[in-house]
Amino acid sequence: MSATLSILRADGKAHAVAAGYLHLRSRPEAPVALDLGALCVTLAPGEALRLSIAASDFPAHPVNPGTGADPVSAPLASALITTLHLSCGEDSRLDLPLAGGALQLR
Repeated sequence: MSATLSILRADGKAHAVAAGYLHLRSRPEAPVALDLGALCVTLAPGEALRLSIAASDFPAHPVNPGTGADPVSAPLASALITTLHLSCGEDSRLDLPLAGGALQLR
């Protein structure tokens, strides 16, 4: 699973500011936590944060074939079609902890 946090500019362009990758070998029974690392950004008026989630991050990471085989050595021809289901129920959240002070709004 790959996730990228981006700043969505007022003109519609996106600027990636953090990314994370987690290899899931099977369907997780518990919620998944993915660390995107520490960063410091300031959003200008009209900007927003966007979280993009994908099953793969090729070519940065090998494609999971979905067969249980090693993603590095598995032939792509044997890869299975993978369907993602993202559940965003009442308990879903994106934690954006603040470090070193309080949030300042202008």
